[in-house]
Amino acid sequence: MLLLGSLLDQVTDYFWELHLEKYFHQIRQEVLVHAYAEAAGTKENLQNELTNDLEMLKEQYADSIGGIVHSAVLLALVAGSFASFRWSLLLLVIAVSALQMYLPRVLDEPLQKATDKISASNRKYLQTLADWLNGIDTLRRYAVGEKFLSIIHADARELESAYVKQQKADQELEYLNQAIYSLGNMLIFLLTAYLVARGQLEFGLIASVNDFSLYLFGSLMNIANYRGQLVVSRGLQEKILDLRQPLTKAEEGGTAPAAFSVKDLRLAFANGHEIKYPDIQVKPGEKVLLTGANGTGKSTLFKLLVGEAAASGGQISFFDQAGKKVKPDRTKIGYLPQQAVLLPSSVMNNITMFNPDLESKAKASVADAQLAEAVDSWPQGLETPVDLAGEPARKFVTASFSWLMKGPARSTKQLAGKSWTNCSSLNRQWF
Repeated sequence: MLLLGSLLDQVTDYFWELHLEKYFHQIRQEVLVHAYAEAAGTKENLQNELTNDLEMLKEQYADSIGGIVHSAVLLALVAGSFASFRWSLLLLVIAVSALQMYLPRVLDEPLQKATDKISASNRKYLQTLADWLNGIDTLRRYAVGEKFLSIIHADARELESAYVKQQKADQELEYLNQAIYSLGNMLIFLLTAYLVARGQLEFGLIASVNDFSLYLFGSLMNIANYRGQLVVSRGLQEKILDLRQPLTKAEEGGTAPAAFSVKDLRLAFANGHEIKYPDIQVKPGEKVLLTGANGTGKSTLFKLLVGEAAASGGQISFFDQAGKKVKPDRTKIGYLPQQAVLLPSSVMNNITMFNPDLESKAKASVADAQLAEAVDSWPQGLETPVDLAGEPARKFVTASFSWLMKGPARSTKQLAGKSWTNCSSLNRQWF
């Protein structure tokens, strides 16, 4: 029977894991669909939510449900066995069971806070890494690596501290359950010995009842632990559930805008910083050079225009060639960010953005961008996969950016009346 039980445990564990993998794959798909459909807002936390948060949810929520079902079935069978021995044993089992199920609830709040702290600390750590690694070339140029390492170290230490606090809360819960288990086991043994001494039970039951109580209190302890895990995962459940909800489909249509204006536009950040923009109007065909110090909101303005960020106040209006106000098709607004973005696909797909109708024009575009020599040197030409850490990606970005800088250089010289050398820093700031 033990061998059969062990085999069934392995089989059920296999099918349980198989079911969970399919279910969490579905969750990831829904979260990604939600993120893709979201018109505004940043996605910095998505990596944390798809990895760390889901892993915690699997361990604390999904696995706990399976554990509770398994332990509850075992508990019912053991309780039935005690009832067949003596009703007084069953009453004692019920009393101890109630005690073991209730007392661990005093640790629910510390466990909940510990779990939330881990998620928040991990999110902060990932965001800090992303922000600082994006600027690592600038840091290296000014030799401030020590500052970079100190910041990363501080956030990593905070994350480690959050894990330690969760382990502490888990250990306290386990210790409390172990204490109740020891107390209940002792009481059942004493009651059994008393009943044997009175001649109401067979002597051999003193040895057998120890095995039964082991399964009994082991099941109770597991149920209490699993219940605690379910409670602490409540915040994660709600957050992931919100990310899985389908967004209302945006209104179809829209016109490619030819001009725009902003009025009383502002954007507030979580740290209390706020960017306020002057009223701006750009007419159809007009070329405007926007300058300013770092952090004043130049790049952020473009993110507001294309919908990557949502304004805290004010309004942005878009107009067609005739100056008529229109609802914009934001996909028709071009924006070249400071940091080039390549996708881990072929060079062709990065040029056409996966639109097969544009493949016939790709070679001409490569020639216009003066990339033909670089592309011809790659083993598969335009079908060469982009290795984001490899040489093709570096050449692709370098050549593209060099070509793009030539056009704005002439425009800047015309606008400012200065030579390319004097305008180079201005171009870099513009881009």
